[in-house]
Amino acid sequence: MGTFRASCAAALCATAVACGGSAAQEEGIAADPQAAAATAEESGAAVASGAPRVEERYQSSIDRAWAKAVAGENPAFACAGLKGRAVGTKGVAEAGRALSVCNLDIPVRYFLTFLDQVEAGDKTCQQFATALMTQLPAMVMSTEGFEQLVAESEAREAAGEEMSDEEAQGAASGLLAGAAAEGATDRGESDPKKLIKAQIEPRVRAVCPDQVGYVLH
Repeated sequence: MGTFRASCAAALCATAVACGGSAAQEEGIAADPQAAAATAEESGAAVASGAPRVEERYQSSIDRAWAKAVAGENPAFACAGLKGRAVGTKGVAEAGRALSVCNLDIPVRYFLTFLDQVEAGDKTCQQFATALMTQLPAMVMSTEGFEQLVAESEAREAAGEEMSDEEAQGAASGLLAGAAAEGATDRGESDPKKLIKAQIEPRVRAVCPDQVGYVLH
């Protein structure tokens, strides 16, 4: 993923709150043999623990995102990087399965883990509700949303201008606001947020019954 795509993904994650990893961490993995080895070990563990199988070129990103979700860490950045690469290589069709997993399976796994932590007493139902409200829009951002942000930043670069961090953050905020209001997906369903909430609803009823109305909203 190029510099501008990396900065766009980072801006989206920063806007979404607590993405669980920095652009430098994600982009620097290949340059550090020890980190690469650790990532490979993590990926193997993730697959063994049930990470969905996707197109080969995107599997390592899915493995990292799944491992984060299972560990209760926000997986948004790993999937943001995948979507950025899909846009950059015009490989959206080839990444179809991976994009579906990023937009549905991984968010479901993350929020179920969050509820497990609430049940164990490590987190609260209020923290769960806040996480659902602030983090879900970035998780279901479609490639069209990324393409819009990338196109704007690259147009500025071609004109000899540089998009400031503040401008990238503002553009990301606008995209996330749209996603929060309308929903976005690469699967074709009208609103992936509703699908995610429907899948986690039984656990919400069991662990945080006072939050059921919010989840069903």
